Amino acid sequence: MRYGRYPEPRNYAAVHEHDKCNSCANQLPHIWYGNPYGSAGTYVDTLLSTTGGCDTVATLNLAITPLFTSTTNATVCANQLPYIWNGNPYGSAGTYVDTLLSTTGGCDTVATLNLAITPLFTITTSATLCANQLPYIWHGNPYGSAGTYVDTLLSTTGGCDTVATLNLTINPLFTSTTNAAVCANQLPYIWHGNPYGSAGTYVDTLLSTTGGCDTVATLNLTISPLFTSTTNATVCANQLPYIWNGNPYSLGGTYVDTLLSTTGGCDTVATLNLVISP
Repeated sequence: MRYGRYPEPRNYAAVHEHDKCNSCANQLPHIWYGNPYGSAGTYVDTLLSTTGGCDTVATLNLAITPLFTSTTNATVCANQLPYIWNGNPYGSAGTYVDTLLSTTGGCDTVATLNLAITPLFTITTSATLCANQLPYIWHGNPYGSAGTYVDTLLSTTGGCDTVATLNLTINPLFTSTTNAAVCANQLPYIWHGNPYGSAGTYVDTLLSTTGGCDTVATLNLTISPLFTSTTNATVCANQLPYIWNGNPYSLGGTYVDTLLSTTGGCDTVATLNLVISP
């Protein structure tokens, strides 16, 4: 027979602990008691007691929730760039992926953008016109000199806009010059149907009769005065009639006659001062 107290029987059974965890895929690895776990499953670990009691058998039931996904298919015209998606600008076609943080406490969203870019339509106008047809009106705008011009025409059908190009060529007008010298008694001088009565330079535009450009015609008009001659004659009354340039004159006085040129020059204005003595 033994005297004294026997020691209390010791319980060696470990304490059991269960953890349940739902993690989003982008929150991996899940850290559990200092260890990383990257896939769903049930994991068991023995945690040593820090108080002198029994150890703990810990069980982790790890579930992984996949991220949400969203896809945006966008087709834009080239002049609508950059395309703004989730606050970011995109300037070229392609597939882009972004992770959108959850605002509700759930898992984040993997967003995909499929961006297609449609080029603008193009048209080209080649125009040739005469200088006096300016300005050339193209899509409501006036153009006064030759060159290449580009304009963007907004779509009226909801499609992409149009890049329009104008190649403008300007032909100068034809020119002609007339130098005319006429005698004073040949006035008015008729030029292209119009009368001109004094010396000077005149310009007229002659409309084309062949479909080409018009002609700018210039007239340099010179007027030559007539020649003059004076005859002073005194005759006796019985010598009458006095014959002058083939014409008879019987009374004293001053007479004027125009003598036509025989050399192709201007005519002569002849004056007769006739005095008759009784």
